[in-house]
Amino acid sequence: MINTYTCGDDNTAFLLKKYQHLDNISNSLRVFLKYEDDKIFAKTYAQLISDKTNRLSEKIYYFPSNSPNISNADVTLGTAWDEWHCPTFDNEYFEINGKIYIKKIQREEISLDLYENLLVKEIQNNLQNIYNNNNQVYFSCSKGIDSMTILSFIIKNGWQHKTTLIRFSNFITKKSSKEFDFEKKFGFKNYEYYDVKMDDLVDAVNAENYAHLQCYTTRKCLKNFPNSSVIFGFHGNQVLLHKKIFLEQINRKVTKNGYVSGCNNWMPCKEKSLSLHHYRLSYQKPWKELNGLWGSRIYDPLGSENVFSNLRAISWRDVDPHIVSDAIFCKNIIRKNVSTLLDNYNEIENQDEQDILVGDLLVNITDIKDTLFKINGNIKNNTQGLNWLLHQYNEARALGFIKLNVLMSFVNIKNLLG
Repeated sequence: MINTYTCGDDNTAFLLKKYQHLDNISNSLRVFLKYEDDKIFAKTYAQLISDKTNRLSEKIYYFPSNSPNISNADVTLGTAWDEWHCPTFDNEYFEINGKIYIKKIQREEISLDLYENLLVKEIQNNLQNIYNNNNQVYFSCSKGIDSMTILSFIIKNGWQHKTTLIRFSNFITKKSSKEFDFEKKFGFKNYEYYDVKMDDLVDAVNAENYAHLQCYTTRKCLKNFPNSSVIFGFHGNQVLLHKKIFLEQINRKVTKNGYVSGCNNWMPCKEKSLSLHHYRLSYQKPWKELNGLWGSRIYDPLGSENVFSNLRAISWRDVDPHIVSDAIFCKNIIRKNVSTLLDNYNEIENQDEQDILVGDLLVNITDIKDTLFKINGNIKNNTQGLNWLLHQYNEARALGFIKLNVLMSFVNIKNLLG
């Protein structure tokens, strides 16, 4: 036991009776902690929103994209509420007779090879369950490395006849994946595509729902294909190990340009021991909040609690950093599934996620509903943050255009205020 606290109230006792912070849980049920001297308090996300006594953190007005955390790279940096923290993934909590005991989780390190074996089995099982329970599955295929990995499993298992491939062109980010040239060679018969335009982004803003805005392309996909079962490559840049954060675990130079441009020519941290560990990362994503929208079911076979737990146990000693920067890990999985069949089709630089928001993008302010900008001034607002946000709005009114990041802040703050 590394710490003991007095239980702050009955709600805390109920929530922390036996608790471990997990990724794959809906936002409303997430638990947050507050410490006051020797006392500990716990509330869910939904409870914090309904509680009018907890003031919002100033930073959340400026950087809304990681909400409710201040950062998605380290859960210890705070949340949307002053004094409230997201539990780290290395602790278990127990309530016994009014005391909260915090126990350090002991993880047995696993090799990268073992992680790969476990991951492949998990993806195979997840996809097998999806296809066993659906006569026809839609697959949103962007041609990025994450999609190509899932595609290799589909081809390997002969599920082409049960799969409708979806492509989209995002006119906001000027990214296109509309062509269906190579799939015809591999036995796919059914294709669909859609365009994401400014009207779709504005529609997501006017929904005044934070998850809808963050996932505006996913939202458009579900709207276009209602009552469908749709596979997405969500979580791929984490579980397939081509995210910059993993270089901090390896802590060695990337000496050549690779597949993931954000990792190119990366210089290691000078300190011998790093303060940031991958088990602190939170992979909770807002896509889960869109599940069931327009009657459609979202599947994300790459991400699961088992995968995230194994991910935090990887031993990074002696791992080549180009495994990350050049996406070698997932390329190896693709080759094991389909040999060299997809070698010529996975060289497109990967995007972090399907839903990419350009914070400086200017939106015509007259297209946005006036109700979005009406924020109740109460004790939960941060004065400095709110004044900044209102100043941005007044400047935008004079110009006729408003930055997308400011719109995100308005949506986020309204959602957090309840």
